[in-house]
This record gives sequence, C-alpha cells and structure tokens, in this order.
Amino acid sequence: MFREINGKELESVLGGKKYKVTCTAKLIRGIELGSETLPDVFKKNEVNSKGGPKCKQWALRNFHPGGGSQSGAEVWGYSRGANGKGSGPAVNVIYF
Repeated sequence: MFREINGKELESVLGGKKYKVTCTAKLIRGIELGSETLPDVFKKNEVNSKGGPKCKQWALRNFHPGGGSQSGAEVWGYSRGANGKGSGPAVNVIYF
C-alpha cells in the first residue's frame, strides 16, 4: 500500500519503498547481449547487495561466462519503484 501527497510518493506504510531491478548485460567490447526485469522486489538497501548477484545469475544462465566471449562481459542494473513510479538505486557493474 503506497500513499501519495502532492504527486510525490511516500514510503509504503508496510515497511518502506520496494524496487524492481532491470539487469543489462553487454560484452566488454560494447555489444549489448540483452536485458530483463527480475521478478523479485527489493528494499532500497537490498537493490545492490541482493539484486547484483541475481543479475549475475541471470547473465550467466542466459549468456554463459564472459557472454561467450574471450574478452569477457559485464552486467549492471537499475531500479524503479515497484509500483512503476520513481527511480531507485543502481546495481554496480559485475564482470562475469
């Protein structure tokens, strides 16, 4: 349950705002492999600590180590409010 005042979203009355993370993977040389929004919902302080490893798992499952390239690949993410409003913290770049 979220509340809004003057068009600004307040934190949920049920324990803080939640975020959905979208992961993006690309080869080090710049070719994008793909992106996907994770089905999980995270608290603000969990976006990087829990969302990052989930992004890496997603990338490994879909693109294999190094994205199938000898030069390697990286994955990162961004987050948005679970209700679709507002941006949240980023997921740091992780090499896989």
